Amino acid sequence: MKLPDLESFEQEVTSKGYHKTARYAAYGAYGRDFTRGIGYGYRYEARYSPSTHMGYVEGPEPNPEANWYGYIHNFWPTLVYIWHERC
Repeated sequence: MKLPDLESFEQEVTSKGYHKTARYAAYGAYGRDFTRGIGYGYRYEARYSPSTHMGYVEGPEPNPEANWYGYIHNFWPTLVYIWHERC
């Protein structure tokens, strides 16, 4: 989706149930990375690119934010990080 600025993108995705991804989990894109959790340690991610003025949505993918399911199944944070690095 093409939007003129980050503020417009944030309004659009938060109206759809996303929240700003926690700083420790945003992989250097804090403030431009948004999460909509879908349960069992997964999420949909929405990210804004200031260079293209485009928003990108992907998922489902492992949720890098701390969550109970990821901890009890031993895939957070190391395996989540590896998964994101391979994308």
